[in-house]
Order: sequence, then structure tokens, then C-alpha cells
Amino acid sequence: MIVIPENNTLRFVKRQYNGQPTGSAWTSAEAPFNRNYFNTRFYDEISANIKPTIQLHAQLFGDFSQYILQTFRNEEIIIQLLSDTDIVDDFNIKIQNVKTDGTGTAFTKTLTKKIDNIAHKIHYSNVNFINYGGFRAFYFTTGIFNNYGVFPAVIETGNYYLNGELPTWLAVGQSIEMYLGIGNANNGTGQITGIFYSDTYNSWIFITNRSYVSTPVTTAPYIIITYQRSLFDVYEYSITGLPAEVCQYIKILTAEVPYQFTTPLELWESDFIYFEIDPAEGLSFLQWKNTKDKFMVDFRTGVTNFCYMPMLTYNLIPEGETELYTDKNSSAELLDSDYKRKFKCEVMAIPRHLIEKLALAIRHEYFYINGKQFVWTSGTWNQERIENTMLYNCDFEVYEPNLLGIFSTAYVNTTPTENANFLLIDDDNFLLIDDNNKLIID
Repeated sequence: MIVIPENNTLRFVKRQYNGQPTGSAWTSAEAPFNRNYFNTRFYDEISANIKPTIQLHAQLFGDFSQYILQTFRNEEIIIQLLSDTDIVDDFNIKIQNVKTDGTGTAFTKTLTKKIDNIAHKIHYSNVNFINYGGFRAFYFTTGIFNNYGVFPAVIETGNYYLNGELPTWLAVGQSIEMYLGIGNANNGTGQITGIFYSDTYNSWIFITNRSYVSTPVTTAPYIIITYQRSLFDVYEYSITGLPAEVCQYIKILTAEVPYQFTTPLELWESDFIYFEIDPAEGLSFLQWKNTKDKFMVDFRTGVTNFCYMPMLTYNLIPEGETELYTDKNSSAELLDSDYKRKFKCEVMAIPRHLIEKLALAIRHEYFYINGKQFVWTSGTWNQERIENTMLYNCDFEVYEPNLLGIFSTAYVNTTPTENANFLLIDDDNFLLIDDNNKLIID
């Protein structure tokens, strides 16, 4: 089984959950259990809306004149997906593009496994090694950890401060690899067979199934533990070279029997997209990413998701605070002040799946509009459905986390003084750059 997060650059929907009974006038995609869940493409919603036997939104007006087409400039599109089994492109998973006439064209695609979660490996340095009842045992204090994506590629590193505690995920039965130095007889692989607390070491101790060999080494250079971090490994499809000036959508299929995609095990489809060199229509280029994972996408792979959105960001809302001193004669003196550059963003007439894409994007640690980083002002989201249509308007506020070009005493070249600055040349004909550095000018 695969799962495609809706926080990707492209949103996919799963096309089959159950089949319609014989004699039904509806296809499986039109069935109520698909429509009631958020599992329809905008194209399908419009098609179902104007089909009198279905009446998906009979109270709403929706036709293809309202269709909002996602526009791209033929950038590389990364599609992150999760799978509980090993998948290989064109073996048990396949990606295709489909044009409005049902045909497809060639494009460049690469499927890469990015993170092993089912057999996830983590590396700990400076693990304390002891003998417990003739078996090798360990406990943690402080050191450095490395999280592996697909071993030996490191996707995250940092310091750990366990000080005798154990990681919350550590359990009996997990595989380990021990390394205590070149030629050390205690090197090797094994399993954790027991966990207990030791008053002697004031630490939680985990015992392995490997016999202890007498050695003067008491600190292991490292230990690698393998455990199940989640039920799904992380894969990424990289696609480029899609045909320009063509309306198309992306389809992903999985096969229960290798190479048999005629009757797929699973079928996922994106909404229609369009590649054009110079997107117009007031589009803004939005990007979002996080330090770790967010909304099921693991950004430690380096992916930055993006889209083009018809959005107005012209409304400047200056904001800031001041600190004043007022004496008994009501004379005021400005002690300090700050400034926050805020903008009101307005999006008009977009379908609900793009509303959700935007709502997810602004909630990331890093959110960019046309290459400039902004931060969403919490509580400023407003949306409304346009009466008698399937489209929505929304607005929200963002501010710049770093103001570039604003003169501040925090800048290194700023010297807050009432006196003019002059270049100083000493007796040795040196130009004083600062208090500690000189420049020869002769």
C-alpha cells in the first residue's frame, strides 16, 4: 500500500476504495463514499456537478468555465510518497502523464528510496559499554547521534543528552551493531534482550545477546540501533520534461503482480496541470518546507514544495511598537521602537483543494512568496464560498521575519555616535581598518 501526502507540490486522490454494484448508473469514482470523503479531483467534481443523476453539489453552480488549472514552468516536481513494501519503478509501481485525449507522452522520471522507516537506523557515539552477567551491555549519557535515511546516508545529526535515560522507542528485540575499536573482540551485531535500571550506574541498562569478552575498553566509539520508526518507508518520484503547453494530469499505479498495471492494485491521480513558460494571471510563486516533517511530508530529504497561486500581496500593513518616556511636564522622549512589515494576501475564486494547499503551505517553518520568506500571522485566516459556485475567496496576513535594508545599530557597519568618522593613518603609514587591523597603503 502507498500513501501520497496532500502536502506535496501536487495533490493526488485515490481513485478506488470500493466498487459499485452491477446495474449502478454511477462509476466507482462517482460513488457517495468517494464524494463524502475528500477524495475527488476538481475536474471530477465539476463533471459530477453537471451530471443530473449524480448532483454532487446540486445547490452549487459549477461548470468548466470555472475550472482553475494549476500552472507550472516545467520545474522539477518532487512527489513524496510512503509505502509499506519495497517498490521499484515500472516493476510494481508506475507513473504516467495523461492528456485530455487520454494519451500520454514521454518524460523523465526517477524513483528513489529516501528514508528507511521500517528498518530505521540511528547511530549513537560515546555509548558506555559494560559487562553484565557475561553479556555485553550498554547505557547512554551524552554524545552525538546520526539519523540515517538509507544507510549510510545521514539525514539528521545532533547532540543527545540522555544522562542514563533511554530513547522512548528503544525496546527488546531490536537489532544492534556494536563497534568498540579496531580488532576489539566485542565488535559485532546482535539483539537487545533485556532492559533494567541499575543503581550502580544510575542509568537504564540494555543487555544484548552477545557474550562479553574481557577488554579494557569501557566506552564504545559507537552503536547503531535498527528499529521500526513507522510502518512506511519514504520514496520520492522526480519528474521533469513534461510536455509544454499541454493540459495533463499525473497518474500513479501500483501492481499486485509485477508489471501487471492493466488492473492496478491502487490508482492515484492528480488534478490537471499546465506547463507554460510565462505564467500570467497575477500568479505568485509559493514555496514551503520544514526542518523535519510536516503534514506527512518528511522535509529531511531536502524537498521544497511549491505552486503558483493567483494571489494579491500588494496591501502593506505597517505595524510596530514604541517605548516612550514621559516626564512630569508631559515631555516625551522615544526610548525604543520596532517595525514589522506586514502584508495582506488575497486569493480569489479558487477551488477547495487549492484553499487547503494554501492553508497547509503557510503553516510551515519556511514559507516563501516569490522567493522572499514570510511568516503567517496566526488568526488572520478568513475564507468564504462565492455564492452559488464551487469556488472560494480567502485572505490572510504575513510579515517579513527579517527586514533587509532597514538601518539598525545591530548592523556591523553602523557606528552609533554623534561624531563624524574619519580614516586614521598612523606613523607607520598604515590605514586603521578597525581597532585591531591595519592596511598598508604605501
